[in-house]
Amino acid sequence: MILRSLSLATIALTSTALFAQSPSYTWGQEAKIENAELRIDRYIGHDDGAIYAIRESGPVSNREVRLLKFNTKTYNLEFDKNINTSSGYMGDSYSQNDVLFSRSLGKTIVTGWHWSKEEQKVTAGLHVVGATGVWNDADRVNLIDYKAEKLLRSGNVEYNISEDGTKLIVLCEKPTNKELNERIRLAVYNTSNWEVMWDKEIEFALPDANFKRNAPFVDNDGNGYIVKKNKVKMNNFAVQVYCMNAATQEWKNFDINLWENQLGDYRVIQKGGNNLKLVGLTYPNGKSTSSPNGFISIDMTASDAKATRTPFEKDLCINFMSEKRIAKGKVNIEGLRFRDIIANENGETWFFMEKYTESKTAIEGSMGQYTYTRNYKDMVVIKLDAEGKYQWSSVVKRQQNRTYKDQAQDYGHYQFGVINGKAYVIWSLLNQESSLYAWKTNAGAKMKTPEVFGSNAQFSIFYYELDENGKNRFEGKKFNSMPMGKFYKDPGFINPMVTIPGLCYPLEDRIIVYTELYPSRLRYRIGAVTFQ
Repeated sequence: MILRSLSLATIALTSTALFAQSPSYTWGQEAKIENAELRIDRYIGHDDGAIYAIRESGPVSNREVRLLKFNTKTYNLEFDKNINTSSGYMGDSYSQNDVLFSRSLGKTIVTGWHWSKEEQKVTAGLHVVGATGVWNDADRVNLIDYKAEKLLRSGNVEYNISEDGTKLIVLCEKPTNKELNERIRLAVYNTSNWEVMWDKEIEFALPDANFKRNAPFVDNDGNGYIVKKNKVKMNNFAVQVYCMNAATQEWKNFDINLWENQLGDYRVIQKGGNNLKLVGLTYPNGKSTSSPNGFISIDMTASDAKATRTPFEKDLCINFMSEKRIAKGKVNIEGLRFRDIIANENGETWFFMEKYTESKTAIEGSMGQYTYTRNYKDMVVIKLDAEGKYQWSSVVKRQQNRTYKDQAQDYGHYQFGVINGKAYVIWSLLNQESSLYAWKTNAGAKMKTPEVFGSNAQFSIFYYELDENGKNRFEGKKFNSMPMGKFYKDPGFINPMVTIPGLCYPLEDRIIVYTELYPSRLRYRIGAVTFQ
């Protein structure tokens, strides 16, 4: 009896030590959705007291778009309001474009455009949604317009907002006319009063084309930028950066050297002062974007754009290929998919990537029904310094797969964030047979998933931490990770729940996570994970 008691005490102490290393959690109340297709799609921003998210579904002609506001102290839902501004009929139609959040206003901006058959023109415009989620058609702010005779040939409108939320850029791509060069109208507005800072008609020295690839950006001073891809041949694009100086109204363009590669996924970030920097991936000509081979960094100012490129380093590539292949310079990594880029205020960047493949198989005897097999492999984090130079990479090996009948069920990717210079990765172990006994205490006792994570846990959930130099805090432990003890043990978890990897949001000293009812998806909770 004495020996048995000592053994149990040892297990209890080890379990306590295990949980002592676990993060802390703050959960909001469980909320309902009436349609599983209306799961939250993305977070759009935050202010001092709230985080804002969008959920939408349905065809373009009848799309439902809803704005959600969550309190960042309680993580409870404060409102869930319809903000779809699309309306009208073929001769007088309003179409919604995007939903942006202005930190300076602390308000949501719903952008769009209006086509009038009578006036034969498109007018770019927006609605500002109030603090309670209310907006009115009468409050529409009309911005710039251009001629368009037909709705189906009405051109395109794109928007973007500055990092501080004080400036809005509007790009109007005019209807295609292959007898002319490509024409646009570009303008920047102050979001405080919607007065125009500058407005310019621009003609590119390029023939017009049906499919244009212009991405507009604006810095905090109101200088405008376009990252433009020009098709050279099939799956081969040249890249140019156009800069508009707000003070001098001077318009310049720069050909970007890609060193015989293609521009892949990228983000444009604020880099000190009011300059912008594009950071992203390159991939070889003729390959897919899921076969990256290096990094590119483009510093953009109101009057200049300079690019540097760094091929993947050996210490990263050796995880995926032979030294012989690396020596030949063939460093593109097949199946390495982009997840996101996070930058700090100094311009340092963390690339979050993942080895991943997927396939679908028709269900025998069904009409257009499939099963979806997803293979979740190695988790990759890479850091570049403020100049775009490679610092380090971390690869945590993983091999798991799962087949779903519901295409929206996709639980094997990881969540991530950067807090105080440390990168965090949160992931679920999907193999139930191994995850039920995935962890052992130092005393050798097996701990089942419900004991560690909570009775409503569907999968074991783990995390790892990378310091400023890329060192994994839990290197050498099982899965090179630690279990997130008590994750689902909050009393508010009364149903089987799973975390949704694509719905994480780094917020100051924590990461916002989203859990949903398994498998129906009709209930959800958001919460915050704070690391020790």
